[in-house]
Amino acid sequence: LATLTGGKKFFTTDSLDSNGLIDDFSATSSSSGEFVGVSLQLASTGEHRAPRTWLNDTVFIDSMVGNKTVFIVTWQHALPDIHVYSPNGDMYTNAHMLITAEVKKAQLSIPGVARPGTWNYSIYNKNSQNQVFTVTVLSQATDESVPPITIHAEMNKDNNTYPNPMAVYAEVFQGSNIVIQANITVVIDRADGSKVELVLSDDGLGADSLKDDGVYSGFYYNFSGNGRYSLKVKAEGIEGTAKISMRAQSVAPYIAAYVDETGTIHSPKRNLRVDENEASTSTDSFSRTTTGGSFTVSNVPSVPTDDFSPARVTDLTAAIVDQEFQLSWTAPGDDLDQGTVSSYEIRVSHTLKTLRDNFTDADIINPTRLSLQPAGSVEVF
Repeated sequence: LATLTGGKKFFTTDSLDSNGLIDDFSATSSSSGEFVGVSLQLASTGEHRAPRTWLNDTVFIDSMVGNKTVFIVTWQHALPDIHVYSPNGDMYTNAHMLITAEVKKAQLSIPGVARPGTWNYSIYNKNSQNQVFTVTVLSQATDESVPPITIHAEMNKDNNTYPNPMAVYAEVFQGSNIVIQANITVVIDRADGSKVELVLSDDGLGADSLKDDGVYSGFYYNFSGNGRYSLKVKAEGIEGTAKISMRAQSVAPYIAAYVDETGTIHSPKRNLRVDENEASTSTDSFSRTTTGGSFTVSNVPSVPTDDFSPARVTDLTAAIVDQEFQLSWTAPGDDLDQGTVSSYEIRVSHTLKTLRDNFTDADIINPTRLSLQPAGSVEVF
């Protein structure tokens, strides 16, 4: 396992909806870089459902995968009604599945190569009590000469001490090419058993070092207490939005951002040239899931405190509009790169030296007409 995963650490909670063991073992088989004959995890989810209610969801199967595709469903108490629908409307039910009642598992193996497109599944809890269902979708590459889209996740450290935030990174690539403009979500199993979601960005702001370099980044600081946390990373590309772009040169997956004792974010720049005019192609709609490993946190206070300052504004621009100066920038968050700040302090001076060395000596501008926007939005003043 150490050779296959590069020494990655895994942690699985005993929560029934975590699906952690399947995620971890899937990660060990796909982290070596080989893709021929290797099953990639397209989807992994776990949900509670009340009696006589449905679990409905979607997974995208792109043209690079589809070989030996399987849907695996587990349940807590009693076998549910399971329906899987292909893009052309074919329906698979319990009758098409290998059901192993002893371990409460049903497996659907799609014959041949799964048709590319949107696959939908619906699971009906016909039992009289609440149940937890998990769904995992695995598939292999269809062409040994074309590497499929894969996702790799990392954190900046294995052990953390509050109030330092964790930096989370996910790299999406297709062979030696990077995948940009995908949607990346991290599901974090916290020390108290609860779950939270974190959206990663590739916009060059906050924890992210460079826009559109295929590395998606974000800070996590919402710790529930001391203990061990685990990550699941989900990547999704919708047809026409996510793009495969040529990488300028081979580099390390990421350079860790960090927050110093003053609360200032430092995001070291990667040695990578990103050319906006570089050739790129749109991807099919795709889904990928992987584990991001685990980390431990200590010194978390029992009562929540506001210890994180807003991130720095790094893309301020000025233009003349209707004979007035117009400023625009990407809004930071109240806590690093998340939330909405409570106010801005805007000052003006005839000299750059005053703004740089004696900011408080510059003339202040009343910003009351500024409408505060959430982190990642464009502010215009």
